Amino acid sequence: MDPSSRRHWQVIGVSIALCVAIELILVPRFYNHFIDLNAYWQGNVAWADGRDLYGPLSSPSVGWVPNFIYPPFALIALAPFTMTSFSVAQVTTVAASVVCLAICGYVILRRLRPDAPTYTTVRLVAVAMPVLVVLEPVRTTVGLGQINLLLMTAVIVDCLAPSTRLPRGILVGLAAAIKVTPAAFLLFFLLRRDFRAAVTAVITGLVATAAGFALAPSASIRFWFGGILFQPHRVSGPATRENQTIAASLNRLHLSETTHLVARAVLVVVVLVAGAIAIRYADRTLALLANATVALLVSPLSWVAHWVWLAMAWLMIAHHALATMHADEASSRHARRGVVVLLVVTAAFMVSPHDFASRNGPFWQPWEHLVVHTYPVMAVVFLLVLAYHSLRRRATASP
Repeated sequence: MDPSSRRHWQVIGVSIALCVAIELILVPRFYNHFIDLNAYWQGNVAWADGRDLYGPLSSPSVGWVPNFIYPPFALIALAPFTMTSFSVAQVTTVAASVVCLAICGYVILRRLRPDAPTYTTVRLVAVAMPVLVVLEPVRTTVGLGQINLLLMTAVIVDCLAPSTRLPRGILVGLAAAIKVTPAAFLLFFLLRRDFRAAVTAVITGLVATAAGFALAPSASIRFWFGGILFQPHRVSGPATRENQTIAASLNRLHLSETTHLVARAVLVVVVLVAGAIAIRYADRTLALLANATVALLVSPLSWVAHWVWLAMAWLMIAHHALATMHADEASSRHARRGVVVLLVVTAAFMVSPHDFASRNGPFWQPWEHLVVHTYPVMAVVFLLVLAYHSLRRRATASP
């Protein structure tokens, strides 16, 4: 490696180290000490001891631990985080999450700026990282010890990297075998007519799931066919403020059953149609973001920590604003709008507006309803705007 390249990678290395330090400082200050990482840890311990993988878990350090709710194949994928002391696993998880965030940023910017020198992309990622790690979804997923950033990296690399040593679809299939929900990105392959990648993802997911059956047959049967996958709270959409989905937002409004069902059906159809248009016709990067947005909105259960894709949205908005800042007058107007949107998004997802509402209602004031639905409202607007511009661009391009 020549000295110039070494300096560029040193820049990103320093940025990653700084971000790891930031997260390690934030976790004990704001979060419950890697409680989800503890679930992965204790789940592996329960399985190794021959106990019920999906039974109650506890930890000497924090007491109650959330139940293990992943397919048994996740035991294999999460094993590296459970083969050391829990203290080492905490630091490893933070470091891995920050590195994954940097990889995602690099792949996104390379897709947006394919002709830019590598060092320019690396430095842009290094500059953006300290902002990205303090956005609420990122700092929450890191603080809980969640694996959302690792799964997002698998999907982004699989779908957006210009060339990979693995056939497209393998990483999405593996991610789906670990946490089921990444299977939603089959929609991306299908609507972009990359049927080979879709088939590869399905086959990979099935093979990985079969490995889970071989590893833990009884636990696999219980997960897939015994009610773990479709637990009631996963289907109904808990109304707590941290759950940012269409179902949860409607549950927070305490509508009549009929009104709720009609409203939910209408909103889901709108989101699916707008999302399908955006995924099919938008730029590939925006199309993938649209797919993630659809999955998060339609799912009954999308905690704030699951919305890590907002970090990539922030990066795209920032890139657009900077790229058009010094162009012609029309582009400059777009840049100014981009800056305004960037500031709004930064403020909304750094200060966590839903935290200003009382914890679980049900008697929220009108202003509390405005702030507690921030994520789904902004996400629906994003999909509608993107679908509109995608159709408009397609109509303009048609002869």
